[in-house]
Amino acid sequence: MLHDHILDLILLVLVVLFGVSGYRQGFIVSLLSFAGFVGGGVIGVLIAPPIAEAAVDGAAQQALLAIVVAFLSATLGQLVASSVGAVLRNRVTGMNARTADAVGGTFVSALSLLIVAWFFGSLVANSEFKPVRTQVKGSSIVNGINDVMPSQAQTWFTSFQGFVKSSEFPQVFNGLGGESVVQVPPPDESVLSTRGLKAAKNSIVKVVSTAPQCQRRIEGTGFVFAPQHIMTNAHVVAGARGSSVVATINGDTNRGRVVLYDPKRDVAVLYVPGLKAPVLEFAREARVRDNAIIAGFPKNQPFTPGAARIRARQTARGPDIYHSGQVSREIYAIRGKVEPGNSGGPLLSTDGRVYGVIFAAALDTPSTGYALTAEEVTPDARAGANATKPVSTQSCSD
Repeated sequence: MLHDHILDLILLVLVVLFGVSGYRQGFIVSLLSFAGFVGGGVIGVLIAPPIAEAAVDGAAQQALLAIVVAFLSATLGQLVASSVGAVLRNRVTGMNARTADAVGGTFVSALSLLIVAWFFGSLVANSEFKPVRTQVKGSSIVNGINDVMPSQAQTWFTSFQGFVKSSEFPQVFNGLGGESVVQVPPPDESVLSTRGLKAAKNSIVKVVSTAPQCQRRIEGTGFVFAPQHIMTNAHVVAGARGSSVVATINGDTNRGRVVLYDPKRDVAVLYVPGLKAPVLEFAREARVRDNAIIAGFPKNQPFTPGAARIRARQTARGPDIYHSGQVSREIYAIRGKVEPGNSGGPLLSTDGRVYGVIFAAALDTPSTGYALTAEEVTPDARAGANATKPVSTQSCSD
């Protein structure tokens, strides 16, 4: 559909216009203009978040202001650098030198536009604004540039990306990549009547934490993976102070303390003295199209399992929960509804064993969620199974 490629059409027109402008300006002005834009943009993404937080309230308003500040900073850098370039170009004399300068300006301007489009596309690909991110992620031009950029380039501005992202879940993939959807049949609702689920539900708990630093009450799900030990997501307890409340489906409540905190994998372990619940076993590797169950407490509701189906197993490269570094995680992409509150819950097999740990959902595909594989969380399971000493949960996650 034409409306799905509006951004590509705009970019094609702009490439021609910028090429003509570059021919007139010349290589020197075009190169310095590009350098100034990038330099101003870098400064902008550093100063925009604190300015936005101080100026307005609300996540959407802050995200919009941050993007505007970053763009204005980049534009200012471009104007300053262009002025310097114009002075230098006046020193270029001779017909041959002028011709070479003009031709070089054409290519530099056109290429600069494409790189700038990728630069800002990467910044807003996971932002609050669905029409914008839909156009960016659907752009053949922007994604083509993304494919040839060095992989480390996608990690340069993860902190800013975290500031403007819209999801309540952690970001799974870098920038523009990752969210390709493997088509599988709809989940089989009959899995919600299996004996495995009936047996497993007594080992699944709601986890409620309080993070006073960001004045936030965080709700998620966890499951018993070792005696008196609960596994959940790190972002469910990030910044929590004191003990977390652990509630069973029967309404019994206990206090648990975090004894393992892994913000890179997005895994945490709570020690809950006195908790009496059966231990869930980890399952073999799931195969594509296998039936599964999303088990948890979505949106602060009572225990509400949902049918799911495995879309794919893949390696996801993206930021940690603080957008402070990069991590590769083995995950399952699943067809099923993952909602806030499901975080940290088990992805169950039909016999009640744990395929993995639910931790995220796709931004623009409501029927796609993500779970860390059992193999991925095994090191943390081993390290936390007998731990009893409390550890820091650092600060609130993005």
